[in-house]
Amino acid sequence: VESHLRGPELATQAQRLVGEGWHISAAPADQSPDAESGTRGGVIIGTRAHLNSSPLAGDTVEDKWARADSSALAGRAVHLQGHDVLIFGGYARGGDSRSLAHDLARATRNGAIPFIVLAGWNASPQAVADAGWASALRATVLGPPEGAITCHQGSGSVIDFVVVSDA
Repeated sequence: VESHLRGPELATQAQRLVGEGWHISAAPADQSPDAESGTRGGVIIGTRAHLNSSPLAGDTVEDKWARADSSALAGRAVHLQGHDVLIFGGYARGGDSRSLAHDLARATRNGAIPFIVLAGWNASPQAVADAGWASALRATVLGPPEGAITCHQGSGSVIDFVVVSDA
């Protein structure tokens, strides 16, 4: 989930979620270049504490939650009866999903590990599919049902949706 959180605010929210029974991984937001106090991006992803999950390699564990090494992608490995599934929360700045796709490819070994990514793509499902990286990672772009809106600015659009590996 896109959070726009960084610093102490991110730590406070992560600790709150841990206290409510979640395992949390988070990527801090970046300072917005357009506003002195604004932020852009930042994501939090979590699994319920009763599930066997762990932070991703390279993440820094901070007081029972994990800080991602990426500012646009946070993930956890969920361990299910001998199989791992990686779940991610992501944010594609300006609708450019290439850096997010690069981080996904690295974390999933080019799509060899099953994954689900929920992200603010800031682009339509068709634009993300047309970028080609989802098919290269053997994944499917899944938008919401016809007529749904995830961004209510302007006339409304779909910019938040899921990409799921076919593995």
